[in-house]
Amino acid sequence: MTFLDLELDIAPRVVAVPSDLAEALEREPQALRFFEGLSYSQQQFHVLSVEAAKTPETRRRRIDKAIGILREGRKR
Repeated sequence: MTFLDLELDIAPRVVAVPSDLAEALEREPQALRFFEGLSYSQQQFHVLSVEAAKTPETRRRRIDKAIGILREGRKR
C-alpha cells in the first residue's frame, strides 16, 4: 500500500509582468483594472504571448492587442 502526503498550497499566484506590458497597462487604467481581476492563468496567457515575440515589432503589436482586448473587458 502506498501513502501519499498532500499539502495545501495557499500561496497567492503572482504573474511577473514584463516592464513594457506593465507600462502599457499603467497608461490604460480600464485595461489595468480588468487585467488585475483576471485569474493567474488568464494573466499568464497575455504575458506569455508578449514574451514569446521574437522581434520588437511583434512584441509591440502583441502588447497593443492585449491592451485592446483588456480595455474591451474580454479575457482573450
